[in-house]
Amino acid sequence: MEAAVVATYIRPMSREGKHHYIPVFYLKQWNGDNHKICEFSRPRALVTTKRVGPKSTGFVHGLYSIPGLPAEEAQYIEKKYMQKLDDKAARALQRMLTQPPGQIVLSEELTIYWAAFLYSLILRSPEIIAVMGVELETKRTEFRSMSIGTASITDADGVRHTVTVKHRPLHAQEFLPGFIAGQVVRELVAMRWQTISTASANHPMLTSDRPVIMTNGFAHPEGHVAIPISPTLLFLATRPEGTYEAINSMNSDQLVISVNNNVCIHAIDYVYGLDDREWLFVAERLGRRVQSTPIG
Repeated sequence: MEAAVVATYIRPMSREGKHHYIPVFYLKQWNGDNHKICEFSRPRALVTTKRVGPKSTGFVHGLYSIPGLPAEEAQYIEKKYMQKLDDKAARALQRMLTQPPGQIVLSEELTIYWAAFLYSLILRSPEIIAVMGVELETKRTEFRSMSIGTASITDADGVRHTVTVKHRPLHAQEFLPGFIAGQVVRELVAMRWQTISTASANHPMLTSDRPVIMTNGFAHPEGHVAIPISPTLLFLATRPEGTYEAINSMNSDQLVISVNNNVCIHAIDYVYGLDDREWLFVAERLGRRVQSTPIG
């Protein structure tokens, strides 16, 4: 993606606050010394590392703010939707972390919210919002032609008047709730869910600003979705027995290597770990930005 496109949605510090596209509750699982995580990035040619608090990374100021609305209304996507989604997903995550590895037991509500959260991690990023914004801009003339019309109203005295009505054009952020609550979430809920422990592996799992691992078009029979939910626990959603058995047959070291490879090569800006011991592994992969590939 061109830097200029993304830059239109990268805003400086403002009163709009930090809008996290990688939520704090998720990144906290990689807390190490002093309750900080190791952030890998490539600001220039070389990958660098630094210790940061989960609140200090994976955000853009005002990412979900709606331009053109009064200040108290501009935050409704963040305040009314994203915060509720993340709160419910955080509860689901804690349930999974405290259950033995294997089949996951969640309430129907938390199951739906966790599925929505997984899909949101794909849609809520600055890059995707920027792409949506560009697509909307190409249709802005159409939106403008639809934005002015007439309506007939009746006043308090029973007199009917024809008035001009101006409709505010929608912005990319306003489509997120509808997209996140769509068919993809229903497909996710219908899959077989489990957690897999990698505690016996020689290395911990990493995560990144693109942590969801999925097949291209996971709705097909061999589709699956995975995400590391801690350095030693993987969430996995599968469809057929074949895919389930194939992934479960991998030993812990194989699984960790595959997961770490995926989260690194799909990362846009950041990879996260417990410490900097995986620097060489990350440096060889961060920034490749390849298409999604399955575990294995």
